[in-house]
Amino acid sequence: MNEFNDFIKTALDYYDDQKLSYSFFSKTTKPQIKLDNNNIKIYDDNKILYHGKYELLGYLDLKTNIWHWGWLVPSINSKYTQLAKDLLNYALKLDNTDTNEHYYIRLLLLNSRLTIKYSFEQDVNMAICSYLLKDKIKFIYPVEEQLKIKYFLIL
Repeated sequence: MNEFNDFIKTALDYYDDQKLSYSFFSKTTKPQIKLDNNNIKIYDDNKILYHGKYELLGYLDLKTNIWHWGWLVPSINSKYTQLAKDLLNYALKLDNTDTNEHYYIRLLLLNSRLTIKYSFEQDVNMAICSYLLKDKIKFIYPVEEQLKIKYFLIL
């Protein structure tokens, strides 16, 4: 259990560092987002905060608190969910060992939908994804929509 706790702590520390690096996103009350193919522009008062490529990691339905992986969404072009599929493939290749770490990673990444009971669960899940993807991404950016859905984009 100690290994697992250490893994979660390391993942959360890594995720917190990423969030601090991109904290200017949270300083704006409601940044504007423009999506074009797999390019994203995030800006506030006509000042561009970020411009680059993005992919869909997944989304959280805020009415049901169910997480859906990006690779599950049939209307999304598969090239926009490649990193989510990389996480799936990583879990498929993991040996089913007795370690809690491998069990939890497989549980998290192999289920197409997950019920999120507490907000910290989503933070832990995003921290693990961020930690596993490491240098492939800059930041996992949550985008809340008016329809009670929060999208998590990989920048």
